[in-house]
Amino acid sequence: MGKRCRRWVALCCLAALAGAAGASLGRAQTVDSELWGVDNTVFAVARLGDTLYVGGAFRRVGPCTGGAVALPKHGADPRKPFPQVAGYVYSIGADGNGGWFLSGNFTAVGGVPRYCLAHVLSDGSVAAWNPNPNYVSYGTGGLLVAGNTVYVSGGFATISGKPRLYVAALDATTGEALDWDAHSNGLVTPLAIRGNTLYVGGKFSRIGGEPRNNIAALDAVTGEATAWNPDAGGGVGSPTGDGGVWSMLVGDSTVYVGGSFSRIGGQERSMLAELDLETGLATGWNPNVRGPGTPYPFIASLVRQGDRLYVGGSFSSVGGQARQSLAAFDLPSGLLTDWNPGAGARSHLPEIYVMRGDGSSIYVGGWFQSIGGQARNCVAELDGGTGAASEWNPDPSSVVYALGIGESTVCMGGTFRSLGMVARHNLAAFDLRTGRVTDWNPNPDGVIVYALAAAGGTIYAGGDFSQIGGAPRLELAALDGRTGLATGWSPNPDQAVRALLVRGGTVYVGGGFRQIGGRARRYLAAVDAATGAATDWNPDPNDGVIALALRGDTLYTGGWFWQMGGQIHRSLAAVNALTGAVLPWQLDTDGVVNALAAGDSTVYAGGIFQHVNGVDRLNLLAFDASGGTLRDWAPSPNGPREDYYTASVDVLATRGNTVFVGGDFTTIAGGQQASLAALHGVSGALLEWDPKPDQSVHALEVSGDRLYAGGYFQAAAGLPHLALMGVTLPGYVPPPDTVSYGPSLVFAPLAPNPARASALVRYVLPADAAVTLAVYDLLGRRVATLLRREREAAGEHHHLVATDGLPAGCYLYRLEAGSLTATRKLFVVP
Repeated sequence: MGKRCRRWVALCCLAALAGAAGASLGRAQTVDSELWGVDNTVFAVARLGDTLYVGGAFRRVGPCTGGAVALPKHGADPRKPFPQVAGYVYSIGADGNGGWFLSGNFTAVGGVPRYCLAHVLSDGSVAAWNPNPNYVSYGTGGLLVAGNTVYVSGGFATISGKPRLYVAALDATTGEALDWDAHSNGLVTPLAIRGNTLYVGGKFSRIGGEPRNNIAALDAVTGEATAWNPDAGGGVGSPTGDGGVWSMLVGDSTVYVGGSFSRIGGQERSMLAELDLETGLATGWNPNVRGPGTPYPFIASLVRQGDRLYVGGSFSSVGGQARQSLAAFDLPSGLLTDWNPGAGARSHLPEIYVMRGDGSSIYVGGWFQSIGGQARNCVAELDGGTGAASEWNPDPSSVVYALGIGESTVCMGGTFRSLGMVARHNLAAFDLRTGRVTDWNPNPDGVIVYALAAAGGTIYAGGDFSQIGGAPRLELAALDGRTGLATGWSPNPDQAVRALLVRGGTVYVGGGFRQIGGRARRYLAAVDAATGAATDWNPDPNDGVIALALRGDTLYTGGWFWQMGGQIHRSLAAVNALTGAVLPWQLDTDGVVNALAAGDSTVYAGGIFQHVNGVDRLNLLAFDASGGTLRDWAPSPNGPREDYYTASVDVLATRGNTVFVGGDFTTIAGGQQASLAALHGVSGALLEWDPKPDQSVHALEVSGDRLYAGGYFQAAAGLPHLALMGVTLPGYVPPPDTVSYGPSLVFAPLAPNPARASALVRYVLPADAAVTLAVYDLLGRRVATLLRREREAAGEHHHLVATDGLPAGCYLYRLEAGSLTATRKLFVVP
């Protein structure tokens, strides 16, 4: 019967995950966690079969990892289970049991709401530990685990419900703030402990009840400052001259400190010094680290391995010898060694923010593009003796600020959102079966792709470019959906294309052009899909057209024009799609129409406006598709996130009586919901559906049981999503007890059923496949993923899954094996 595979799947905290799904999503939908994203903004999406085509302003695409990953020491693929972090991670501390404490600037971990601080357990679940510091612009910073106490620092003023300025001590089990209160008046970052003394650095002038400049020793029990007072200042290259302390390494009798100071311990010391633990005075060791750096030179990390002290930051020389941001000293002699990894970076000196030692290796993180003789982006493993980079190469998309070393794992945090991103310039295609980017790569030049339309096997792309698909094409092209090559179709508009719509043998085009398809056409044209020639159809608006929608033989147009066909039509007009005649009805807005969508009998328009024909309509309206009568439908999206002055609706889509609205807003239909919402098409009521993108949405496509959304967001549903997501439609529930798309996939009933403590999952694969096994509640919310695209051989497979953590009720176990799917019910009893 083929190879038999047995795996125990532990779900010790499934109940917590189930509750977290409800808390983080709020309303019933499931967001595809496997779909890759882009490194900037998506303005257009179009689906053709199992491929999603994406256009916008971006340079790379990749998996959505979030701001922290756990990696094997000798591999670059993230280890699972490890929850995705929606935001940035600046510090990592091992909990001593295989888990990690995280601090940074994030809003959720693994879909569980956590603000700036979280505890990830060894099994990848998120602990109940939740100190919840108050809002701060730069999140938390330093983190130190000492027994059952976690010392944290950052920009907070309250934490765990108690007033604490910049630094606090937390119970490692409960997250409660301890009575310890050092009450700093400025930023605290490095933390180091020896016995009952906590050493701190940063930028402050008072801490622990005493005046202290940027460095202090605090009683680890009371938080009071001791008499130790090295008094750091001066500021190497700093415009404020307040030279902070950014790193500390405590030894038996001395402490090494690094920062941006020029004076410390009563001596002139540039960025790096050794201080006496009793007196606070600088020793005679003077390594003489010098800049220049950007924005100013500094030392940010110190690591000791054996008799060597490794130093990282942003500097150009040490003791008169050239060193690019990394150096090592022989501790017995205090002399600089020849260890010189030669880090390199674009435009200015590399910046090393974190180092960790592990045996003969030194792991380094920061901002650089080469190091140790190899191309390495922002993180590397270096030989502690030679400085050579190993083959380990995770390739994060941005800066690495934090590293934690486990027995076989490297935990990495920073401002990155992806690993191993692939080059794609403004246009890409993703396989919806795997979520990964395909080889399709038309590689347009220019600034942006604004619009996409799919028809047959062709992808039409409009924007601002002059080369695409291997051929010169000005602003508009037809691309082969398989190869990405440009077809012979070449209308060559003279300015950017902003909107596309294909109907039969005609491509309707809107934008800022005045010439297209060999003829004078202002801002709106119909182009023959075979020849690329402009047809006689010519409504002739007097300014830009950026939105199109079609119903029957009527083409609805939106933009910033105020005339259409010589008649007054302010930003909204309807045109006969066959003749180009402008329909007589009139709906004039006092702003811009960015988006249109046609329903069965109603057309919806969104943009930036306050009135229509003198009637209050804020940014969103509906009108009768036949007569143009304004409907009593006014959801009034408002409250911008990104634009300081105005909210906007940037894209609309419909499915039946549901209207999907995307843009830059925080309230709609009387509810608090941001950037993406589903409304009832007749009443305008807000539906119970909220994917929670964290920033604006600019593109929508409804296809099958999914809505695909693109924009500027970096997270949705409490998980990282890089400007792109696929989300189930309102009311979606996986089909119960069905086998679809292939009877050869056998998914046996779960047993026992009902289950109390555990159940056996059994299935037979007809061929080798990537297998996903997920659990949903009856509202369609995914409460756990037991297997995630794990490669399994053809044949029978058994998995014993724990159920004792689930609340009593009915659950749906959905099995995906390649393109085959099946679902089984399981009842859980107390």
